[in-house]
Amino acid sequence: KDGQKTRKKKIANWMVNDGYFTLVKYFIKFANSNFERLKVRNINKKATTLRNNFIKPAFADIEKVVNDFKPDAVFCAHTFAGIIMTDLRNQGNENAKKARVVTVVSDYDVAPYTELLTGVDFVVTPSDDFDDVLKAKGFDLKKRITLGIPVQTKFAKHIDKIDARRELGIDENKKTIMMMSGGVGFGNIAKLVMNLNKCSSDFQIVCVCGRNAKLKQKLEKLKKQGRKPYVISMHTVKPIDKELILDLVDKGVEINTFEEHTIVGGLGTAVAEVIAESGKGIKFKRFGIPDVFSHYVGNQYYIKDQFGLNFDK
Repeated sequence: KDGQKTRKKKIANWMVNDGYFTLVKYFIKFANSNFERLKVRNINKKATTLRNNFIKPAFADIEKVVNDFKPDAVFCAHTFAGIIMTDLRNQGNENAKKARVVTVVSDYDVAPYTELLTGVDFVVTPSDDFDDVLKAKGFDLKKRITLGIPVQTKFAKHIDKIDARRELGIDENKKTIMMMSGGVGFGNIAKLVMNLNKCSSDFQIVCVCGRNAKLKQKLEKLKKQGRKPYVISMHTVKPIDKELILDLVDKGVEINTFEEHTIVGGLGTAVAEVIAESGKGIKFKRFGIPDVFSHYVGNQYYIKDQFGLNFDK
C-alpha cells in the first residue's frame, strides 16, 4: 500500500508540473478548450477526479506541515493549495482554522475549481473585473482584495519606446512582435517564430524566454538562420497583380524577382514599374538573364547554369 501511495504521488506530481507544461506546449488547442470548459462547470458537481488524482496525494503532506508549523498565515498561489486548506478547515483542523488563509489569483483570469476554495479568508485578485465570476462561484465579495498584477519595480518604470529599443539593440521604427510565454507557456514558441518568419510583413520579433535556456538556444539558431523568404508565384505578367505588389510595398518588404527570362521587359520590369509609380522606396532587385547577347547553346538547365540561375547547387 505504501508503495502504491508513493507511485500515485509521483504520478500526480508529474501531472501537475511537467505533465501540465507538456500539455500546454504540444496540445495547446486541447488545453485551451478544456480550460474554458472547466471554467463554466457546474459548481455543485463533485470534483471526484480532481480530488482523487491531485488533492489526495498532497493532502497528507500539507496537513503535516500545518500541524507541525502552526502558521499564523498561509498564502496559496495555486488553486489546489486553496482547496486543501478549505478541506482541512471543513474537516475541523484547528491549526488550519486559526491561520489566516489567503489565496492569490495570479493570472488575469479565474481558474477552474476556484469554487472549491471558498473556505479561505481572503482572495487577492488583479482586478474587480472578476467580481461577477467570483460571486457566481460562491465567494463573499467582502473577502475580495484587489491589488492589481504584481510586477518587479524595474518593470514599472516608464521608458521611452525609442530609448528602450536602442537599449535592446533592435530597430527603432520597425513593427515589433513580443512573445512572452510566462511560466507555463502558450504553445511551441520556436515553431511559432518559424511560422512568423514566413510572413510577408516586415517586422522584428522579441522573445522573452525567462529561465528557459533550451528555448533560448533554439531561438538563437533561428536568429542565425535569418528570416525565410516569402515566395509568390506570379501567374501572369500582363495583367500584373498590382494590388499584391502594392501591399508588399506598404509593408516595407524587400522584393526580389526571379525569372528564366531577360530582366528587360519581363516580370522584373513589370514589378519595378509598379514600385516606381507607388512613390515609395523599398529594397528591390531583379534576378534573371542580364541584358546581353547569349553565346551559349544547350538545354534549359545548361543555359540557366551559365547565368547563375540554378539554385539547387
